[in-house]
Amino acid sequence: MLVKILDKWVNVNHIENITVQPSKSGAGMYNVYAGNRDCDYAYLYGQYSSEREATFAMDALAERINQIQKDFVKHYKKE
Repeated sequence: MLVKILDKWVNVNHIENITVQPSKSGAGMYNVYAGNRDCDYAYLYGQYSSEREATFAMDALAERINQIQKDFVKHYKKE
């Protein structure tokens, strides 16, 4: 069960947390990260010009991950 985050394929089971953070550049940009709860790693999902835009992207990523997991469960329940 993989989801593409920028140029990397990531196992959805490794994503426990999705967050919006202000960009460290201070340019008024917001970054969306996906990673684990302990922050051992995080994948940059995207950079957005407003917090609202970043929140929508975060919600879309969460929905996509949930759909991948639902499809996976549905596939194995058929067998």
